[in-house]
Amino acid sequence: MNFSNVSRQKMKAQRNRRQSKIVDSVNPILSAKRDDVGTLEMIRNIVFFSSKGSTS
Repeated sequence: MNFSNVSRQKMKAQRNRRQSKIVDSVNPILSAKRDDVGTLEMIRNIVFFSSKGSTS
């Protein structure tokens, strides 16, 4: 009965870890290119698509 709940929590933890990895890789780019709007848009799209892919 508890097993499915545990595996669900594990999956959630893995997903969170993956998203924080994405944030870690984006953060230095954001601070380096804060004034470059085109780059920010591109990064935002990448983050959106990768987070969308990890939820499905």
